[in-house]
Amino acid sequence: MSQHLNEKQSEPQIDLTSYSQKSVSTDGLLKAYQVGENDIVAAYNEKEAVKILCDYCGDMSEFDFDESDVAEQSFDLKLQNEDGTFLELLGDTMKDVDKPQYLFGWE
Repeated sequence: MSQHLNEKQSEPQIDLTSYSQKSVSTDGLLKAYQVGENDIVAAYNEKEAVKILCDYCGDMSEFDFDESDVAEQSFDLKLQNEDGTFLELLGDTMKDVDKPQYLFGWE
């Protein structure tokens, strides 16, 4: 019994088959982040997510984004158009993303 308690459990394996090879780097796996209330970006971490949004939108001096304004989004997030028609899951969008970038936003 004590032999089993001392054995180290193996780390869970991440299934990367749904991602392109380019979406994995030394920084980790690209993730989808919601920055603020209305924008989704692909980034390796929260700090980069804020930078991507600021670079995309230009002058963001009226906003004071920091990492607390960033939330990782589930790939199960349902994307819809303006009239509420389902388009696809965020994970489906992320399959084609191979670098950090702005993805979409809404008002």
